[in-house]
Amino acid sequence: MGRLVCPFCGDATSPTPWEFGGKISVGSDTTGWKKLVGVATAVSRSISGESTYGIMICQSCGKIFVAEDKRQGKGWVAIYPLRRGSVDENIPEPMKGEFEEAHLCFAV
Repeated sequence: MGRLVCPFCGDATSPTPWEFGGKISVGSDTTGWKKLVGVATAVSRSISGESTYGIMICQSCGKIFVAEDKRQGKGWVAIYPLRRGSVDENIPEPMKGEFEEAHLCFAV
């Protein structure tokens, strides 16, 4: 699956899809209702020519984020949340605050 950069901690990590458990009831004319319990990964199915999306977990910090693979298995990129840039300490305070607010607005 390649490596991707976590939007929270900035570490390059192997993309690990988030797994979730669930219960579903399945009906059939001959067997009646069955309850199935299982675990699935939060990755969209791959369709030729379209992006694949997944909910991933960072192996370094353990936080969850959304990633996209535009090239069908050749490179995941974190798309949400957007990574915030760091503000240089040498920037004067009025501009520094405006810069931080611009990053927050862009993330929304």
